[in-house]
Amino acid sequence: MITRPSSSSPSSSRRDPSGYWIRDIDECEDFYRRWARPQEGCYPITACVTFRIQSKYIAEFNGYWVHQSFRDAWTFLRHKHPTLGSYLYPRQSQGTTTWVRKYKPFLTSTDVELWCQETFQTFTDDETAHTWFYTRAPLPHHIPTIHLVKSASNLGYHTIFLRCPHDMIDGVGIFMLLEELFAKAAEFYKMRPVWDYPLPEDDDLSKRLSPALRVAANIPESLSPDLQNYFNKHNEANTRMHSIGYSGALALKSFITNTDRFRRIAITAPRTFSTRILDTISGSGFGFRLPHLFIAALAKALAEHQFRGKDRRLAYYFHRPMIDLRSDIFPDGTSSENAAGLYSAFGTQTLTLSLTIPKQGDSQQSYLNEIERLADQVQEHETAADKEFQELIEKHSGANPEAMVAPWNFKALHPPPDFDPSQEIQFPSPVAPVSLSRVGPIEPRFHTDDDFFEIPTVWTASQPIKDGIAAYLSIWKGEIELSAVFNTRFHDETFMEGFLHGTFEHVFRGVGMSGYTLNVTRVKDPMMDDL
Repeated sequence: MITRPSSSSPSSSRRDPSGYWIRDIDECEDFYRRWARPQEGCYPITACVTFRIQSKYIAEFNGYWVHQSFRDAWTFLRHKHPTLGSYLYPRQSQGTTTWVRKYKPFLTSTDVELWCQETFQTFTDDETAHTWFYTRAPLPHHIPTIHLVKSASNLGYHTIFLRCPHDMIDGVGIFMLLEELFAKAAEFYKMRPVWDYPLPEDDDLSKRLSPALRVAANIPESLSPDLQNYFNKHNEANTRMHSIGYSGALALKSFITNTDRFRRIAITAPRTFSTRILDTISGSGFGFRLPHLFIAALAKALAEHQFRGKDRRLAYYFHRPMIDLRSDIFPDGTSSENAAGLYSAFGTQTLTLSLTIPKQGDSQQSYLNEIERLADQVQEHETAADKEFQELIEKHSGANPEAMVAPWNFKALHPPPDFDPSQEIQFPSPVAPVSLSRVGPIEPRFHTDDDFFEIPTVWTASQPIKDGIAAYLSIWKGEIELSAVFNTRFHDETFMEGFLHGTFEHVFRGVGMSGYTLNVTRVKDPMMDDL
């Protein structure tokens, strides 16, 4: 018999005698808590938007109102999504530590002002905002923060960085917050209203605080036999595949530094070339889609960057995507009502691509045939995975099996109980895993008033775990972008840029294109020359 959490479950928000709202965290939130770096306030996820006010509004432009409009919009979002004011807190009971999500309601206008000062910060810098963020921005905080990097010129571009604890929000939710933030900021800028935070905060916080995934998805405390078998089968397969052979990954640089510096590099195909890629895939009878092609190209680029010995050998590339569960949890999955929530999970089934690592002296193989073969394997894997997925849905009256097993998948990826992030970083493995997140087209998730804002750049990314590399595939205004976030303690920036370029080269070869150009966004940091 399946047992499900009740409304009085510890995972449901409740008010304690001190006036705080608290609830236990679930396995999904705990995953990101456990992987947080000790010197930082959380394991962060970041969204970035570069923008400027359209020229028709320049005559009434006022730098103060840009700041004030976004500040008021941010405060409005705190009221609509009070979870933005929550944080993880260790609770001691009988010598045992448990973690809860804690929220203190605003009581006075002073509370509101202090929160704004802590979480909404404005900077002016002569460098690019991208360089500023990855060289001088404050460390991640234990609650969400906004950094507004203002241009010194009224005609210049400003940049918003929204950085949140990943234990609170996922990649889909952070785009929802961004869209609301910009919509409200435009409204405040145009109308110049006086908006005061409703005080004291009302008693319906139990409804407005975003529930844990376990509660939102009505996940059982124990799995049905079918779901338990589904989880066990794939968890055992994932463990077995990771323990044999050689995993496709990037080798660490030969000299590991003592300083952590996270960097982001992005390679973008201009719209002309991006359109040719998309048109070729859709119109040439390929059985795969753009994400399949990029996964194959990334795997092939990884194979090329492996050490070549005297004999050929096999390597394996593993791809385990995140799955957005909102459409199966809430009546309107695209609604932003629960934007500040963690409702994405690791897919249960892992794609495994076998790669042949050439030996010394081997000539290059046919790129076209190799890429097509790998892309077809990706597509075939997804077809088979979807078939098993649909069969489970039918057995469980439409319930999403990925949502039901999400806590078990997260828990299987928890580090050991005695894991110390600071020590683990000092003793990395010789190679680092590369994960690829398929963000996809951004416009459906982040739509703004084009009459008011001009927005050339939008992206989101989280930090990689340990010495890994977090890669992202997205499309903004018709331009395909492949980016990666990594730690320069372990990885050389020039080498990483070459790896991303190599992935794009395989994409172009896979669709039979040549004569292309690519744009690069990187950190301009002279200190990198010393690494």
